[in-house]
Amino acid sequence: DPAVRERLLEKLIWKGWSFQAVAEHGQPFLNRVCRFIQTYQMPLQGTRKDTRWGKIDLVGATPDALPIVIELKQEDATDTPLRMLAEGLAYACAVRKAWNEGGLRAEWAAAMKKNGLHHEPEKILAKVPVILLAPVDFWMRAVGTAGKRTSGKVREDAWPVFLELVRQCEVHGFPIYFVQFEIETADDPGVTKVVNVSAVRLPGMAVERRTAEAEP
Repeated sequence: DPAVRERLLEKLIWKGWSFQAVAEHGQPFLNRVCRFIQTYQMPLQGTRKDTRWGKIDLVGATPDALPIVIELKQEDATDTPLRMLAEGLAYACAVRKAWNEGGLRAEWAAAMKKNGLHHEPEKILAKVPVILLAPVDFWMRAVGTAGKRTSGKVREDAWPVFLELVRQCEVHGFPIYFVQFEIETADDPGVTKVVNVSAVRLPGMAVERRTAEAEP
């Protein structure tokens, strides 16, 4: 439903960085991390009546054409970064299980073949990256100003614990990336565009970790 803000953003991101779009303009969604966006609102339930799982906001492809989970929040979302991490990680676990024990590997291979990518996919998917994606305003509110309490700001003493959790995710095969973007509004009513996708600098994050995806 394009009237739902997050659905609109998902569609804009998919249109801007689909395989065809990236093939035309040559700019990956996130350097060295996510080459293109394969789909959005991807269901995980086994049957249409199975309501235990929702849908992954966006699913991208790594430079090696393997799946990457993207959890998206809109600019005024009240979710915490921890909630984003929990949701994205749960979907990444499901993707890895569906690949290793279900039919996702074959379905993914067929989709990549349609894109003209004809290599044999990994039989065992050991790593599923997760991108936690939100507009600049969301991350600015979460980080806030040092020494000042504001609505939606993460407590400063919580960041080290949170980043240790992020490190443990990577140890277990789920590298986490924090990414922001800007929303550009055109003169035509309702016409918007997602621009300036970049890594987010979180308090206490090592310089080499947050800039890795910015390298050519």
